[in-house]
Parts: sequence; C-alpha cells; structure tokens
Amino acid sequence: MNDNILTLQIEPLDTLFFRDGKPFSMGDDTWADGVFPPAPSVIYGAIRSWILANDKSVTIDNIIKETDDLEILDLYYQINGKTVLPLPLDYVTKKEKDKQSIYEEVLNKKIKVERLPIVENNIISSVEASRLFFNNQNYILETVKNAFITVGDFTAYLNNKDNEIEAEMIDIKVEPKIGIERTNETLASEDGKLYRVGLNRFNNLKFIVRIKSKHLSENYSKLLKFGGEGKIVVINDYLKSKKGAKRLRIEPQIKTDRLLVYLATPAIFHNSTPDINQYIKTNAKLLGQTTGKVVNIGGFDMKERQPKIMYKAVPAGSIFLYELDDKINIEDLQQGIKISDELKEQGFGITYFGTF
Repeated sequence: MNDNILTLQIEPLDTLFFRDGKPFSMGDDTWADGVFPPAPSVIYGAIRSWILANDKSVTIDNIIKETDDLEILDLYYQINGKTVLPLPLDYVTKKEKDKQSIYEEVLNKKIKVERLPIVENNIISSVEASRLFFNNQNYILETVKNAFITVGDFTAYLNNKDNEIEAEMIDIKVEPKIGIERTNETLASEDGKLYRVGLNRFNNLKFIVRIKSKHLSENYSKLLKFGGEGKIVVINDYLKSKKGAKRLRIEPQIKTDRLLVYLATPAIFHNSTPDINQYIKTNAKLLGQTTGKVVNIGGFDMKERQPKIMYKAVPAGSIFLYELDDKINIEDLQQGIKISDELKEQGFGITYFGTF
C-alpha cells in the first residue's frame, strides 16, 4: 500500500520509562534519569520495530532500506479525552501557593498558568534579543513540568487572546525499580552495578501519532513494545484514509507582521534558531525567544551495535518571535510543518504559527 497513512491512538498498559540522551554507566551512576514526553525518535523506533514484527518482507538486515519512507507526520496527546499539546514555555505559574490551591491542582490535575508579557530589552547585557519575556508581578513565577494546553486554548494563544488558562497535568505515578547488571557468561550479578530507575504509570493518557509508510496495515498486531524497557502499549484505534490523512486542525485566522513560532516537538537547529525565511514569503527578523534547557537526542543502533550520533535539541514548547517586513495571513501558512534541520522524518520540529 504505497503512501499509506494511518493515525495510531496508542495507550500504555503498564509502566513506561523514557531515558534522556545522557550516557549512563552502572557503578558510576545509581539513578537513571527519565523524561517525558519522550523524544519523537523513541516513537519512531517503536513503530519501526512494530513493522519489523508484523511484515515478513522486512528483516533486521533490510529494515533501514525497507522503512526509509517511514515518516511521523503528526504527534500530539490526549488526556482524559482532550486533545493537548505541550504547554508553551511563556506560560508560567506562581511558585508559592497556599495549601488549598495545591490541593485543588493535585485533585483536578489542572494548574493555573499565566502568560509572560513581552517587553523591550532595555537591559545592558550580552543578550542580543530586542524582546524579553518579563515577570511584571510582585511574586515569583516558574515554568511547569508535564503540563499541556488544550487545542481550544492553544488556538486562542496563537491568536494572542488568552493570557491566563488552566493547563492540563498528566496523572503520573512514579514507581521506582531497583536493578543490577549480570555477566553474559554466568548471569551472576556484578558488584557495584546496582542502579535505580523511576518507572512512570500513566492514567488516561494516549499518544496520537500520524504516520506514513508503504509498510502499514490495519491487520498488524495492536500491541507494540514502547520505551526503555520494552513495555507493551496497545493501539486502540486506526484512523485511515481521508480521516487519518488529516492534520490536527489548528487554524488561527489573523493578518500580522509579528510571527510567533511554536515547537510541538523538539527540533535540532544547526545555528540554534530556525531559518524561518524559507517557510514564509517575506523577510523575518528574530526579536526574542524562550527555549528552556536543551535536550540530548541519542540512542543505540541495534544493527551496528553502537551509539547513534548525539544531537542537542531545542525542547517542545519553545517559542521564537519574529518581526516581518510585510504582513501575512497566518491561515496561509502550513500548520504542523516540520522545521528541524535534522531528523524531520522522525517527527522533530513539528511547528505551529501564530502572532504576539
């Protein structure tokens, strides 16, 4: 089935563990750090292995060649049935809260966040940006981990309308696991090789992945291995043909010369910022950005038995602000386009455009 497109709704059945890209050596380290959301490459690798397990024409020797057309077209999430994306990094929350507010956030899995205002950079510093995200409140603000924004709130955000919202929090329970390395010869445990990992048990979470490949079929098993320990997840549903081919519908309608660029997935840029001029029909000047801490993207090549190239990526939720020479209609831009300089086919750099 050439150019077959499916949208997979993937739901965890067990705990999951997603490693960051940092090297981990048992004996030197005792705690393996986990991350969420996982890098798109983790999902890409799981789908590749799923194809290998279900298609007899694909073998471990020819898998790279046979699946070179595999592409992640869309990647987002559902929490309690709501379609969500990673919270933009210019949304923050009050650091010090009363006990009642904390209790309500934990109970409802929602957290009040406010959008940082954008101000002129009048500070003498090494920062070249002409615009800064500034805390003008009389209290301390901080970013939020594992927070997501609904599609409705996100569309308003791209139209520069919502300043305060309730972000969706993932219901995660961390279950520590203790392990120790064994020798390949005798399977005896090795001294000094004790380690711990924090396994995540998710509640009411689904990964929504739209993929394209000639090696896809609705007759494949609905179970696949996922994450660092190869735990099983289930594909609840396939969305095929016209319904499955559609991108996530986010269509802000506004004409502006101020362009906001939002990353829904991590992106790898050769010069630390995207070359946005190749995606629009006018010249763009970078005014400011908020990108958070870079994430390491690596992995292990099972066929070659060696580590993959390590990349440093700008995390999901990052924001870039541009001033345009001419006004453009945001609805004319292709929402969900991938602007990463590397690993686009794996779903890196999925981008949405708005204004500020």
